[in-house]
This record gives sequence, C-alpha cells and structure tokens, in this order.
Amino acid sequence: MILALAGGLAGRMFMTQSAKATATPPSSNVPVLTGENTATAPAATASPTQPKMTPTSVDPATPTSWVPTPDGNSTPAPYTLEILFKIGEEEFLIHQVKAGEGLDYLAKIHNTTIDAILATNYSVSTPIWTDSFIIIRPGITFVDIFEPSFQPYQVIDSTITLEELAERLDADLAGLKYYNGCIDVCTFVRGDWLLVARPK
Repeated sequence: MILALAGGLAGRMFMTQSAKATATPPSSNVPVLTGENTATAPAATASPTQPKMTPTSVDPATPTSWVPTPDGNSTPAPYTLEILFKIGEEEFLIHQVKAGEGLDYLAKIHNTTIDAILATNYSVSTPIWTDSFIIIRPGITFVDIFEPSFQPYQVIDSTITLEELAERLDADLAGLKYYNGCIDVCTFVRGDWLLVARPK
C-alpha cells in the first residue's frame, strides 16, 4: 500500500500483507542515524519475526510474519513497505528492498535511473540488501549535484519534535521542515518516517 502525503506530516509506516494494510511498531531492522551521518545496519538474526539482512543477489528474504493456512500450518507472509512523500510536484518514495530486487529493476519499474537512485540516497551500498530502505524519486532520471541526498529515518521515541530530531541527527532544521511538510512546530510519534536531507 502506498501512503501519499501532500504537504502533511511525515509518513506513518504501513505494511501490505496479503492485501491487508496494518500499522506496525518500529522494528530493530530500521537504519539508525547517528551524528556522524552514517547508517548502521542491525545485526542479522534468523527469527521468524525479524528479517535476516541479506544481499538481494544472494539469499531470499526471511518473512516477518506467518499466516495460518486452512490445514493449520503456518506459511510465510511476504510484506512490502512503501511510503510516498509529496513535496509540491516532487515525489520521494521510501522503499524497503525485497528479495531479488536490484537497482536496475527498481530504476526500471519507477521510471528512473540507477544514477538518480544513487544520487538521491546519502548512503547506499551496492548490491542493495534485502530489507534495507532506499529512497526513490519516481520519474526522475537526473539529479542536480546541488540537490541534497537523503536518508530515511523512522522515529523511535514515543514523541519528539522536529527541533529535537534536527539536533539529534545533526541535520538542517529548515530541510527537515521542508521535506517533511512541517510548516510550524511539528511533533512526531514512534513509527513515523522522515526524509533527512544531507548535503553532498
């Protein structure tokens, strides 16, 4: 499911699971941003409730939930995460990479280029990893060198202001306000998604 924001607050996380969207709390496989402007991937686990971080070209994803079948057994339920931010005419999509997806595939289905995806993301490893989060600008094939790059960030606090987040993430407050549709004082809650603009 895609959540579209038109000048509103940052995205809430929704997962599509067997055509049913439900809000979910943040998980430990969300990129962690530090003051050093780096994204830290979590430790890999093999639990059925937490996906294993694997390169998309090597290993299929471990599903995050299990769906009962009519015979009483449980089967894995695949999921996706896509959150669309609309800032004026611009669109930014936070996408959780699924098994088998590569930059060439994502560029093709979103009518963009690999170079544009790489220029949009502040820190992205290649090959991209299953369950990692990247930002895609659908329909954009060229990114100007003066435009910022972006990191996706999921709020982990019960509530936090944009000013507090700017200080914590060592991010530009004006950029946070602009790219997350915040006109005045904004408060975010656990599970909200934000775009964090970073200079190149």
